[in-house]
Amino acid sequence: MKVYNGISLALEILVLYVKMTLTWFHCLYQFFVPPEPKSVKGEIILITGAGHGMGRETALRFGKLGGIIVCVDINPTGNQETVDMIKEQKGKAYRYELTNTNIQISVGEPFFGTNGPARPE
Repeated sequence: MKVYNGISLALEILVLYVKMTLTWFHCLYQFFVPPEPKSVKGEIILITGAGHGMGRETALRFGKLGGIIVCVDINPTGNQETVDMIKEQKGKAYRYELTNTNIQISVGEPFFGTNGPARPE
């Protein structure tokens, strides 16, 4: 039994070593040959908290990349500022203000519809 346990342990260590080596080579390969970045041009992107902070920066970044941005925030002033900033960069942006955060609604319904995505014009 002791010999079997020793052989089993040695095989498990060998398998672990092989898996770690393969993972290391895979990571090294992806470092030098990164995957093709996904294009968001023309995609509808809904961003919550777009009135300020990280939400605003995310919206501006996706606007530069050509996405159609739907800005959602409870602050109408900040939300409108973000939409204006995106439009200054020649991007497409729409705003949606939440008036009561306690109401559970489907925020995407006015933009995506109930039967799938609908492109706003």
